[in-house]
This record gives sequence, structure tokens and C-alpha cells, in this order.
Amino acid sequence: MERKNKTILIVSILALILVVAGASYAYFSARITGLESASTLSMTAGTLGIAYSEGNEIVTAPNIYPRETEWITKTFRLTGNNTTDLKMNYMVGLQIEENTFDDGDLTYTLTHTNESVGTPIENVSERMINQSGKQVIGYGQFESGTGMIQDYTLKIYFKDNGNPQTQGRTFSAHIIVEDYASQELLPLAPNNWYEAEEGKLLYALRNDEANKIQAPLTTPGEDVSYSAEIQTLTLKSYLQQYMHVIYADTKEELETKTFEDDGVTLDTIFSNLPGKYFILKENNLQAYAVGVEDNTLSYRSSTVDSETSEALLASTEDDYGTSYYFRGAVENNYVSFAGMCWRIVRIAGDGSIKLTLYNYASSSCNVDNSTGAFARVDGEYKSEFNTNQDKNAYVGFMYGTAGSSSYNAEHANLTDSTILSKLKTWYASSFTASQKELLADTIWCNDKRTVSDTTYNPWKITGTITGLGYNTERTYYQGVARLVNASDSAGGTGPSLRCGDSKTDNKISKFTSSISSDKGYGNGALNGYKIGLLTADEVAYAGGVKSQGNTSYYLNANANESSTWWWLMTPSDFYGNAHAWYVYSNGHLGNVYGVGYSGAVRPAVSLKSTTTITGGIGSKISPFTIE
Repeated sequence: MERKNKTILIVSILALILVVAGASYAYFSARITGLESASTLSMTAGTLGIAYSEGNEIVTAPNIYPRETEWITKTFRLTGNNTTDLKMNYMVGLQIEENTFDDGDLTYTLTHTNESVGTPIENVSERMINQSGKQVIGYGQFESGTGMIQDYTLKIYFKDNGNPQTQGRTFSAHIIVEDYASQELLPLAPNNWYEAEEGKLLYALRNDEANKIQAPLTTPGEDVSYSAEIQTLTLKSYLQQYMHVIYADTKEELETKTFEDDGVTLDTIFSNLPGKYFILKENNLQAYAVGVEDNTLSYRSSTVDSETSEALLASTEDDYGTSYYFRGAVENNYVSFAGMCWRIVRIAGDGSIKLTLYNYASSSCNVDNSTGAFARVDGEYKSEFNTNQDKNAYVGFMYGTAGSSSYNAEHANLTDSTILSKLKTWYASSFTASQKELLADTIWCNDKRTVSDTTYNPWKITGTITGLGYNTERTYYQGVARLVNASDSAGGTGPSLRCGDSKTDNKISKFTSSISSDKGYGNGALNGYKIGLLTADEVAYAGGVKSQGNTSYYLNANANESSTWWWLMTPSDFYGNAHAWYVYSNGHLGNVYGVGYSGAVRPAVSLKSTTTITGGIGSKISPFTIE
């Protein structure tokens, strides 16, 4: 991607050299050199001042070893002076000179501590530091004014990954600030997305014109995607005349608004409407704003509940960083691998590519059958999630001692679930040794976190809800709160691809093959098996909604036999029986069946970010081919 007239300011040099002494501890010395005093960057729309809170150029920290708290902290202030009517756009990033650490060993966070006129960089939590090149941390903006302040704190971590640290590792980088007023913004992306070379699967995905990152046209987990064509309003005067200009984040919130024409400016409309719901005054039509460009508002009707034509690649965070996910009726995510056809669900933040089965019986993706997406173990494509279902433990992909008096004992990862046992059998017989080497060790999230708010009761469960998550205590798990409002309608707090609040949080739910190969992100409890199921959140991002059918989003294809539903990995609740989420034949998310019921088994695997393809364009007729 070509960028012109880019001004790069080297704000500071970080030279971090680690030398290991012994098996698992390192000694660390950091020296920061460069412009520690206030500096100024000329911008298209004014000037940007940069100053560090540290008073000198040298930082030393002896006797450093892997730990949970940060080792390096850099606090800096950006001061904007903009006397023009233009927006002052900037990017903050790291230019990595050398990094010989293993992937994921070094991580960073960025937080802003105040907000002035404009938009600061969004807070970033525990992102992996890349091996090389430019790493975009985020984009910020100042509006017109002088002396506008945005403060940031960058922290760098070297966390224990549970294994001996290798000797002689080196990291060096410098912080960069760039003027992006007249440049094409480079979005935050999964690891290796921009670096992938021709012949790699990531390269092919990046260079597909259909995969330009877009905002979803509908709200994941809340709305069925709409088939209404995009409409436009092209003149501000027309917009001002006909829009009933009160907007909201959700349709439910919109319905509680008092609709008035007063007090809403055109600048407010055009800067805040994309991604919002609003009302058209001319016919009281509720609509969803898709975008604003060149004084033109694009919108869709939000009242259509029929088949969707939404098909795009969108972005959200996962445990590793930025993830790109496919949503809607996409037709460019087919993969032929290991004698089977697969669909790409998303690119994880570490650059791995998550697949789910499309046709177990053929490497040709142009062959359909109504249950082809499901694995066969001993001739059967169905399984209970767990044979037993009378205790909280059985929501687990692995579980502990059922009937315990503590959460940790109930959910300890001691025993394979019924469905995991069958997945392991299928995995062992379905992939050769060389094919297994192509698979990435990534997190499979069986989110066992409970809902602590005991007043939250969308199912109207009778009896006391404790949320304790053990024995027969009535409990909702977090997956429900994300996807279901208290009134039992689709919505909740919204889906998430994060299985924990930090790298070390909720390890009991983060299933991985090995602690050493997953760089300490997961629990290693799968013991060599790199396989799992999709989560309810991943299905919500793809297009599934609780109790609302959607037969046209890609995950429903080839998995829609009228009597078939398929298991997901996300716990739902316990009251009388343990329940987990699943996808019904019409594409909706459900969770009324206990885990002892027999549902279809749809395996998922992840390919490494370095995976090479031998051909194909990702279509059904010409899938990406991996040999």
C-alpha cells in the first residue's frame, strides 16, 4: 500500500535487551534514547506537540524476569493546535527494528487518561508485539482549537508463558507519530495481515476486493441482517427537512426517545449517525445508517426481517488483538483442506485462520448435502455435549467433580466431555501428521464465567438464582448475558471474541493444545489436540440471532437439514439441567436443550498464519486449496 507525503516523527527509541540466566528467569536492561523533551510535528491541519513525562533519556531496570506487571512504562502528551476547519488526524505506532522473542512473549497496552476536543486513540489491552515492521497502535483526531491535550500511557510486558525462557532475546523499536490527514488510514489488523506474501492464504484474503473491512450493516447478536437495498439522501437541506433527527445505538433505545426537530445540527448528524438508528420524518420509517460520505447519507430500513444480502468482512477484538470476521451471505471463504471443504469463520488476532467444516465427505466445495457440515464418528454425526446433565459441571468442554461445593472444583478441567472425546477420535483419524503441523494452537473458548447479577433472569427461572456455578445452584453463564436482554429478547451486552479480560484471566475456559505452543494464552488442557467448536459469539458475528431465523448467512449453508441442530462451545445456564448454546436448522441461536440431548457435531480448526495455498480464489467452485 503506497503512502505519500508522510511525516514520521521518531519520538523515542526503546532498546530492550534480555539475557537469560537459568531456566526460567531473565535479566533485563532497557535504555531509551532520543527526543525526551517536547517536540513538534507539522500536520496538514496544524501542529502536534509531543512531550514525555520522563525527565531524561535513560531508563534502567535490572533483574527483570517474566511477570504479570509491566516492565516498561512510557507516558506522553500530545498537544494539538489547529486553526483550520480540517480534522487533525494522527497515528501512533511502533516501528520495530528487531524482535527475536517468540510470538506473543512481548505484549503492550495503551490507555488515554483524558479527553479533550476530538477523539483519542481507543484503549488497547494486551496486544502482541509483532516480529518486525510497523505496528499501528491506533488513530486519534483533534478538531479545531489550540492547546488541546490528549495523554497516553504505553506499557510493555514480558509475561511468564509457563515455560523456560530462551536465552539471548532482543527487542528494539521506536514510537512513531504520523500525520494521516491526507493519507489512507491503515486499519488495525491481525498479526501478519500486512506482511503476508504472495502465495499465502492471508495474502489472498487481503487482496480480495470483497474483503475491504466494513462496519456491519446490522447489529451482531441483536438484528437479523436486512435485505433492503441501501437508500441515500444526498443533500443536507433535504436531510434536514425530512429526517426526524433523534438517533440511538439500538432499536429499543430509539423507541424510548422523544422525537423532536430542535437542537440537532447538521454537523452532529453527519459525524455521529453511521452505525446508528434514526427516524425518517416523511413516513416515520425507522432506518439504520450505513455511512456518510460527500454529504450523502446511506441507510437501510431497519424493519425488514427477511433473508439477508449482507456479506462482508468486519473487525472486532479477540484475546490476541484485532480479529477480522466474515458476516452474512459471503461466498468467498471456501477452503479445501485435508480431503474436506471448510468455511473461513475469521482471522484471529494472532493471524491464524479459523475454519469450520462445510462438507466432511469431499474436498470439492461445489458438492452439497444437508448434513455435510458435521463430522462422522463411527458413522454417527450426532452426539450429546455431555451424557450427564444434572450438575453445573456438565456445561464444560472438560469438567471437574460434579456436585462439588466450589466453583473451581466443579469446573476443573479433569474429564473430557462426551463431545470432546468424539472430536479427538475424529481429529486423530482425519488429519495426517503433516496436516496437523499446518494447524495453529489457538484458544477454543468454553466461557465458564458466571453472571454475578442474581436479578438477571431472562428465562424467568423459579427459585433462587445464586450464580455460584457449582452442584445444582441455579446459574446463568456469561454467554447468555452477552446475547440476551433481561426481557428475553436478542441483544444483551453484545457478542465478544474475548474469552477473558486479560491474557491470564479465565484460563479455566481457554482451551488450547499446549501451553508452550500457544505462548501461554490458554490452559493447554487439550494435550496435543488442536480442535474445538465454534462459540455462540462467533455465530452471532457471522449472522445468527437468538430465536430469530436467518437461513442465508454462510454458516447455515449445508447444515440446514430440517431435523438437525448443531452444538456450540458456549455454556448457557443451569436450572434442573445444564444447557449449552447451539444453532437450529433455520440458523437461529438456541439454548433450550439440555447437554444430554443429541445434536450434530461441527468441528472447527485453525490454520497457521503462514499457511500456503496452491490455488483457488475462495469461491465455491474454486476454493482456496491447501495441500
